[in-house]
Amino acid sequence: MFGLMNQCDIRIRKASLDDVEAILKVLEALSDEIPIKMDKEESRQALCKIVAECCEQSSWVALDKADNLAGFQLSKNYDDGFMLPYGGVLPAHRKRGLFSRLLSKAKELKRTLHVTVSTGCGFCRFWRGENSARS
Repeated sequence: MFGLMNQCDIRIRKASLDDVEAILKVLEALSDEIPIKMDKEESRQALCKIVAECCEQSSWVALDKADNLAGFQLSKNYDDGFMLPYGGVLPAHRKRGLFSRLLSKAKELKRTLHVTVSTGCGFCRFWRGENSARS
């Protein structure tokens, strides 16, 4: 079913505190792909705090037609721009440019983006890159 979906079947909107649990579930589902541990309650609580803080700022979620979370991009104020601590797309929704669409939302803010890219998995965490109107 998901393999037949295209970009038009996904909508992107600003994240809110109502999205925290869904984002945590996606992070948990993808935790083997990124350097994140959620096996201890203290780790989960720390991550929940980061997710909630980001959802109160400039973060985005991608939802399928049934309003299930397909992906997300977390963002929060950082120095002269935004830090993008986590972002990702569930495997069933990959290979359709969804992560690029989420990242474009951060680029639209026209401020420096700080992220680190972990290759091959569609996640990012803290790399400093300059975002300009020309990029």
